[in-house]
Amino acid sequence: MLAGTGLLLKSLARIGEVNPGFQPRGVMTAALALPQSQYSSQQKQSAFFNSVLDRLSHTSGVTSSGAGFPLPFSGGNSSATFQIEGRPTAPGSPGPHGDNRIVTGGYFTALGIPLLKGRIFNDADRVGSEPVAVIDENLAVQYWPNQDPIGQKIRNGAPIATNPWVTIVGVVGHIRFNRLAGEESSSGGTQSSAKGAYYFSLYQQKAPYGFLIAKTSGDPTVLAGYIREAVRNVDANQPVHDLRTMDSLIADSLGPQRFATTLLAAFAGLAILLAAVGLYGLMSYSVAQRTGEIGIRVALGAQRGEVLSMVLREGAKLAVAGIMAGVVIGLVLTRMMESLLYGVSAADPLSFTGAAVFLVMVALVACYLPARRAMKVDPMVALRYE
Repeated sequence: MLAGTGLLLKSLARIGEVNPGFQPRGVMTAALALPQSQYSSQQKQSAFFNSVLDRLSHTSGVTSSGAGFPLPFSGGNSSATFQIEGRPTAPGSPGPHGDNRIVTGGYFTALGIPLLKGRIFNDADRVGSEPVAVIDENLAVQYWPNQDPIGQKIRNGAPIATNPWVTIVGVVGHIRFNRLAGEESSSGGTQSSAKGAYYFSLYQQKAPYGFLIAKTSGDPTVLAGYIREAVRNVDANQPVHDLRTMDSLIADSLGPQRFATTLLAAFAGLAILLAAVGLYGLMSYSVAQRTGEIGIRVALGAQRGEVLSMVLREGAKLAVAGIMAGVVIGLVLTRMMESLLYGVSAADPLSFTGAAVFLVMVALVACYLPARRAMKVDPMVALRYE
């Protein structure tokens, strides 16, 4: 259990070093849903988001702002099939597939998603202008491996879709969306973390709900009040909720790993305590049984240090035997934890060595008190005891 705790702690440290593909530091997010009765048309929805983002962009301390859905590490994702112009889909084939997101240009800048080619959305990408899309590098490699995807056209939906063709104007970096390590999840279930994504402009799509994103170079928590104020200035009756920093959203995604680590650490601590108490009791009993022998040894000239070493050696032999058995069993059992580990082997030598050294130290401390009592045995008292 102690080695397993070490493995999970090392795995958590490795996961924390994973680059999600964007910059979460300094980002505050907020969710909202626009009432259908008031925002029934696409134009009204776009006008609301545009007004709120305009106010945020002119707020002191806000370096960039955007909106969109879904949001990384918010617990949701969305994926769908799409068509590529000039590439008919074979009968029975679902066609190309990717994660789909509806965002503003500020979504990329606020999250620090890198632009690799072309451009991101701008103020001109609105209803009435040419429909445009941005794809990520994974989608580009998957469906346009030997050509430039800029200028290519895609259409959201199945082969019978009547949606308009949308022109790809940019390629951005791929980002982790719900988990820093392992497979991702979406409405369709578990999927590869390498799955590509395509983005549509929020101002060219229906957006009855979404997330507001604001970035600052300082403490992001102060942005919560700015976001509320910007929304209130546009619509005093529109609530916002789930105001969270992006760092906290990412931290929450590690909850299952942290829970497993904490649980195993608690059991490991209890096991160590029981082992220490048991070894202490066994050595105390052994010293009591050998009081006469120890007294004779002292009477014949044995030094107190020699008596101390004798008792500690006996305790160390028990500890080493237990550790050897524990290592063998641990190497077998930790293989069952491989699905919880990231960037570390289930047989990581550092974790097992650290556990062994720690247990030896615990064993020596547990044996020290009986050993200390043994080296203070008075020969006359010991002989009378016998």
